Amino acid sequence: MSCFIPFIHVIIWLVRLYYKYIGSSKVYAYAYGQSNNARYYLEDIFPIDEIMFEGKKYMAPHNVHKYLINEFGPNYMEIPNVSRRYSHALKIEFFT
Repeated sequence: MSCFIPFIHVIIWLVRLYYKYIGSSKVYAYAYGQSNNARYYLEDIFPIDEIMFEGKKYMAPHNVHKYLINEFGPNYMEIPNVSRRYSHALKIEFFT
């Protein structure tokens, strides 16, 4: 009987984990090498849709608008002021 008790604790832990992350409609999305982990609603991601972008078809989240708001904020379509722009690259070289 005493060897059965740790197994019960594992089952309880798994049930709590399920209801905390999987049982809700929000899920975590991880990107390798990124420090920020975003949460997305499952219905905004799945089922994956096909969108047309510059004449080519790409796979995209089901609700692209909500995804972009969650990722970049409500004004994701506005170009930031020059003072708020920054580059991710340390150095950019142009070859002619």
